Amino acid sequence: DSDERFEKVFSLYFSFITGREMVSAANAIGSSPKIAQARPGLADRIVGEILKLEKATYEHKGEVSPECKNVVRGEAVEAFEAIYPLANDKLTIARFVKNQTKNARPKVSKSAGKVLQRLGIKD
Repeated sequence: DSDERFEKVFSLYFSFITGREMVSAANAIGSSPKIAQARPGLADRIVGEILKLEKATYEHKGEVSPECKNVVRGEAVEAFEAIYPLANDKLTIARFVKNQTKNARPKVSKSAGKVLQRLGIKD
């Protein structure tokens, strides 16, 4: 994206994170490391967009689903592992990942612990 075309769709692309669809949010978050790697100058903005998931409400079969939010949080943990070296605000990422070690979804809490270890972040 040497022409910086992604800038024109940045907000639209990341708006899926605050939508009601878990799959769309997870996909946007899951592909965000590739965007950050291609455009490192956007890493901190991407982190900010991912963190908006905390204010989102995801639904499953028309009902609010806390479990869907936990799935999206798991995607964020994985994405943050790749974005961490590119980001300036490492503390915010570390704090988010640390919080996920207490996630009710075992897969997410286990993943968060492993990511902290791989990044060398102390509990």
